[in-house]
Amino acid sequence: STPTISGCLFSDSSAGHTGAGIFNNGSLSTIFDCTFIGNTATWAAGVQFFVGSDALMVNCLFLDNATTSDGGAVYDNQSSPTIVNCVFSGNHSDAKGGAMASLWESHPTIINCTFVGNEAPLQGGCVRVSMNTYWCILSQCIFAFTGPCAQRTIHADGTSVATLISCCSHSNAPGDDLPGGSQAYIVADPLFCDV
Repeated sequence: STPTISGCLFSDSSAGHTGAGIFNNGSLSTIFDCTFIGNTATWAAGVQFFVGSDALMVNCLFLDNATTSDGGAVYDNQSSPTIVNCVFSGNHSDAKGGAMASLWESHPTIINCTFVGNEAPLQGGCVRVSMNTYWCILSQCIFAFTGPCAQRTIHADGTSVATLISCCSHSNAPGDDLPGGSQAYIVADPLFCDV
């Protein structure tokens, strides 16, 4: 299926398993200008991309979503979503991937997104990449104020790879050392402001 979901609010929803906001299963969906606030689930309190869901998501806000397992806001499994101009703020996982988890041979591309104040205690306070996810591309993204985590702000394990391009890291509790070294990102204040 190829649905277009635009201008929707998903708030205070819960799912016993996954995808409290949207569950994509083999879907080439387009998600524009949507807001996901205060949702809860075991995995993916905001959006789940599952098996062949090579979706496009643009201009979405994920705020204060929480899971008891991986991927506080977004979880992709055997999918290749493209996520552009989205904000992930204050999302929480009780385990891994405070804002996002990419597992099982997923290949997400994340462009010009802001990740601020997300947390997960075990791995990937902000993003977890695992289970043969051969590449996760993060381009022109900001990672700031990530909460305490035992293993890195962005965690890639085993044969999984997180590739950063022109990103910014600032004041992350697990440290500002992201994958790829100084050619992949800078450590600098992104100059957020209160309005």
